[in-house]
Amino acid sequence: MRETNKTREINKIYCRSADVEFKKVGDGSFLMSLSTAKIFKLNRAGTQIWALLDGRRDAGTIAAALSKKYGEDVNALRKDVTAFISENEKKGLVKNVIRKDVSESLRKPENKRCKKSFKKQCEKAR
Repeated sequence: MRETNKTREINKIYCRSADVEFKKVGDGSFLMSLSTAKIFKLNRAGTQIWALLDGRRDAGTIAAALSKKYGEDVNALRKDVTAFISENEKKGLVKNVIRKDVSESLRKPENKRCKKSFKKQCEKAR
């Protein structure tokens, strides 16, 4: 099967930018870009997508997880997820990563400490 630009785009792996602070409020959330000091509001769907942008999933995998959780059509969700990623990548909130880079990065001691610290911050925000 021939890979198209659309297929390559869907299969890219994405993660949240390290330059973004996250705060959950009710069903939605707020993001703040530390480099621009701009604040962005996410609705419930955006918050769910944001939570799945962990550097291990592509848009199709995220859509499948949301489809399973909410019983929605996976193809419609794939379009929504792809649009969310594209829009937020332009804002610098989401970035495309290479799997090898992510796995190597998470093995570094300083990144493990940051990951634990971020996890504690998220637990406090709940």
